[in-house]
Amino acid sequence: MLGFLIKKAFFDTWDNLFRVLLLNIGFYAPVALLVYAPVIAPGLALTLALQVVALACFCVYTGGASAVASAIADYQSPGFASFWDAIQDTYQTTLLFALVNGVYFVILQVAFRVYAQVDQAVLGMMGQIILLWVTVGWVLAAQFFFPIQSRLERTPRKMIRKMLLLFFDNTGLMLVLAVGALGIVAVSLFTGGILPGLGAVLVWHNVALKLRLYKYDYLEEHPDADRKKIPWDALLVDDRDRVGKRTLRGMIFPWKE
Repeated sequence: MLGFLIKKAFFDTWDNLFRVLLLNIGFYAPVALLVYAPVIAPGLALTLALQVVALACFCVYTGGASAVASAIADYQSPGFASFWDAIQDTYQTTLLFALVNGVYFVILQVAFRVYAQVDQAVLGMMGQIILLWVTVGWVLAAQFFFPIQSRLERTPRKMIRKMLLLFFDNTGLMLVLAVGALGIVAVSLFTGGILPGLGAVLVWHNVALKLRLYKYDYLEEHPDADRKKIPWDALLVDDRDRVGKRTLRGMIFPWKE
């Protein structure tokens, strides 16, 4: 499944390169404001205010961009209307998600400082380690927040529940997705974020959720099946046919295939 996930995410991005590029351009403003707020804002209060606005705009925009990426994963050709409809449908949920994360990381910073000042060094270190692992788990699980919002659910409580259930049941996949996302971001630094960019990260995550859900559809139809022996070859037949046998030569020179 992993090999096909990489292949499908790559070719879905390639086949929709212009759409992904447009999505990446849209990320420029909120990311720039978030990074350069300390430079352009006089004083800590205004800096924090600008960063809060930037984070809110980033999350709202990501909600719309993820809907486009989800449609791409379904072999559709989404336009601006799809993006705008998704923004209108999801902005409240994404703003709440931004608020939850903002509050969490403020509490996290305070908690780290408190544990650092604990008289018993061992207890303080244990507390910091536990907080660190909880944060890593949350960040890994949050990779599926926007794909779940685009594909499954838009009720915040149910979204977070499904996000955590998917994380605990697919921890290895979450680690692979995180490494893949970091790799995409690293490559994007050489192009200034134009390509493959954050749009490709969203395609990567949405394709992963689409394929992983086949597992749960299969288990629902076969409740006695071994969860460790999912017949991926059978479940991915249709998608493999849709993606087809692609080559690097055919990707660049399709008329020669």
